[in-house]
Amino acid sequence: MINLSYSLNGLAYEPVCKAISEIENAGFKGFEFSFNDQQLNPYRATDKYINDLINFLKTRDIKPVCISTATTFFLSTTPHEPSIISLDALSRSKRIELIKKGVDLAEKLNTPIVSFQSGYIRQENIENKDIKPIEFLKSGIDEILTYIGNRKITLVIEPEPGMFIETIKEGVDLIKIINSDKFKLHMDIGHTYCTEDNYLEAIENNINYTGYMHLADIKSGHALRFRQIESLNEITSQPDDNDDRICSIGDDILYHNANTIWNFYEKLDPDVNASLKKLVPDVRHIALEELKYQKISDDLKTEVKAYTDSIPGISLKTLEKTGLALAYLRNGSNPIIKMAICNTVKGKVHYHERLGFGEIDLKTCLKLIDKLEYDGFVTVELYNHTKMWEKVLPESYSFIQNFFTNYSKEAQHLIDE
Repeated sequence: MINLSYSLNGLAYEPVCKAISEIENAGFKGFEFSFNDQQLNPYRATDKYINDLINFLKTRDIKPVCISTATTFFLSTTPHEPSIISLDALSRSKRIELIKKGVDLAEKLNTPIVSFQSGYIRQENIENKDIKPIEFLKSGIDEILTYIGNRKITLVIEPEPGMFIETIKEGVDLIKIINSDKFKLHMDIGHTYCTEDNYLEAIENNINYTGYMHLADIKSGHALRFRQIESLNEITSQPDDNDDRICSIGDDILYHNANTIWNFYEKLDPDVNASLKKLVPDVRHIALEELKYQKISDDLKTEVKAYTDSIPGISLKTLEKTGLALAYLRNGSNPIIKMAICNTVKGKVHYHERLGFGEIDLKTCLKLIDKLEYDGFVTVELYNHTKMWEKVLPESYSFIQNFFTNYSKEAQHLIDE
């Protein structure tokens, strides 16, 4: 049986002590702290709050196994910004200081792992190609490792779809460069399914670099690759696998599907309209300003955010406009795009599904992790399901427990034979 834990971000709106108790009652031996406003905000957590939390943990058998510092909005209103690869030194220092706060809290709360992510390549990085993000990343990691010093804490980096460190190979290459026994890989199996040609081989071949794992299920979706273009002719050239694409050109966002182009515009340009009509017979114009008031569900907001988070190298303004356009294309009882959208390497939707509700062969994954004798924790991370945690939490443990019960019976049966 592997070491199982559950992320507090799956119960993000519950009081921290109640959430920890519920995770323990479900059967998990560990839990992950995830920086958020309700449960562990490093800028608001007083000494009394931390001491009360320490005293509470002394009364429980469950243990904290990781502090995830991968916050989206603590440092700005832009998700994951600033990052450790931001061009501005002050901005980078803000992210580094946040990770250091995770280190300090990990020491106080007797938590062995601190996790972070690389951040996204933004337009500023594209415009300054002579400045290498990898140098900022290495420098930041060295600074954090120096700060950790002799403390019994391991820093792990989580490859994330769309980020600078996106794939397992990129993460492992970085680990080899840093060359420290206090710096390892945070392997998210859902992310691995989204980015690797063979996710099972990726797990097996890189388990020795792995200090921590996340687990969730993933589904296939509508692969929609985003491109920035310079000429309108580019929108109909080089068709993608699904023969559709979404592009930015100037102030407009264009979506092309079959014989139709949707032009999401800031200011309608008659010349653009005439040019588009020469490319396809059907052009539809939608004002971006009007889309700011469209009503969309929380689930669709999450889906669109997951997509726009995966787009590197464009301005934040373009990201916002792309999100408005995508919400329109996916909204309503008869959406233009029928399936959940994705911009991941392998055409999988970066949306953490309940265990057994996606397409990952989770049973083979669990069997492989057990066979490889991985001795770290595997943490179920279902932050998309906070409103139904009372169902999802015990369901997740039962899914894994039932697998290992049957797995043990199969093993015993082979021994008896």
